[in-house]
Amino acid sequence: MVLLCCTPVLAEPWVIKIPRAGAPGVDAPSYYPEALLALALAKTEFIYGGFQVQYADDMHSSDRLRAMLITHQGIDVMWSTVTGQREREMRSIDHDIFRGINGYRRLIIRKADTAEFAAITSITDLRQFKSGVGAQWSDKDIFAYNQLPQVAGTRLDLLAKMLAVRRFDYLARGLHEYEYDLTSFANGQLTLADNLLLHYCQPVKFFVNKNNHRLGDRLSIGLALAQADGSADALFNSVPALRQARSAINHFNGRLIPLANPVCSTK
Repeated sequence: MVLLCCTPVLAEPWVIKIPRAGAPGVDAPSYYPEALLALALAKTEFIYGGFQVQYADDMHSSDRLRAMLITHQGIDVMWSTVTGQREREMRSIDHDIFRGINGYRRLIIRKADTAEFAAITSITDLRQFKSGVGAQWSDKDIFAYNQLPQVAGTRLDLLAKMLAVRRFDYLARGLHEYEYDLTSFANGQLTLADNLLLHYCQPVKFFVNKNNHRLGDRLSIGLALAQADGSADALFNSVPALRQARSAINHFNGRLIPLANPVCSTK
């Protein structure tokens, strides 16, 4: 009698497609969300098995990515600021990826306008200037709600060029974003408004297709486990831009201008 024995065949890893990233590196905008996503997936391997994260075939606009996720074609998860419409159309995972930091904004301005921005002390003063916003950014709705004049552009690099040639007067960028932006796009013409900070509620969350309950549950469980065992904190603190942004908030003693967001509150 011959006994046939074999090694169990391992299940194929769960392939999870995400938006294609731009520049690599720890300072790149997509680095931390991607790393946090991978951490949440790793924490749940004992429940759901292995995984493999793959980029989408091409780079797409934010609106196109949301349309792909809603129809469950091409990507399985993305990260985005929260709006009422996005939460109706997709399932958000209840975890603010940037822990409130995204709502603190430094103003990138032309160097020649430093004195004018030094005189701003209120939202009424700020309304005398035009903001540049991405056409697909949720910031545009917040700025409109607060009656702040704005000019829309399609890409951040083009917005920086529009600012330099006086199409508008400032770009409001997150504390974890502005250094990368200035390094990448300023060309020596732009700087920060000194000791001036905007603050509004603008969480960033992971989103999945409303019917993708398995992935949504996996991310919810994984993020909770990572938070409980301290690995989420360790990852957050390992990113220099986030660590510095948190320190800047804690030690800021300049001019803080609060803006209202009709879909959420900082309270």
